[in-house]
Amino acid sequence: MRFHLNLATNPFVNFRKYFLLGAILLLLGLGGAVGLGRKYIHTRSETRSLSQDLSSKQDELQRLASHENSTKTQLEQPATLDEIDRINMYNTLIQRKLFPWTQFFRDLETVIPYNVQVTQIQQRSSGQRLNLQMVFMGRTTQDALSFLRNLSNSKNFQNLVVNQEGSFRDAATHRVSNESEVVLQMDYVPRVP
Repeated sequence: MRFHLNLATNPFVNFRKYFLLGAILLLLGLGGAVGLGRKYIHTRSETRSLSQDLSSKQDELQRLASHENSTKTQLEQPATLDEIDRINMYNTLIQRKLFPWTQFFRDLETVIPYNVQVTQIQQRSSGQRLNLQMVFMGRTTQDALSFLRNLSNSKNFQNLVVNQEGSFRDAATHRVSNESEVVLQMDYVPRVP
């Protein structure tokens, strides 16, 4: 077979630069495809790992929920409720025993006026603070106010709240006397030695 080649009518065209550009683009495309393939494989394995972790966490959550339900069932049994009540009673007794009554009465003695008589003191639980409710009577309203003023000026008695105040009524004669009865709630802060 013979080819008739006439360079005058069909000049030689140098396609080398086009082939080189095509080869570079082909290599870049292959490199990009390899990079995308590796990214896909990495993402797929990471997704599989995360879904396994999620599945194990959900299984653990279901196990803990069933454990919580069984524990609640045990705690709601009458024998357990009786035991919890007994523990709460013991904790209350321990808290009352820990209250510094001697120091409280010493501090109270320094602020109480002569004509005021404390008739009731009740300890109330208030977290970390020593909360008390006190009922006292003053021979006159001025005596009661003097006692309240002394308490508020003391650093040991804080957050004073008067819950009730009124004149004292004698139960036998049903007469209202000049004495003033006050129900007071306060926090006691003992002195640190």
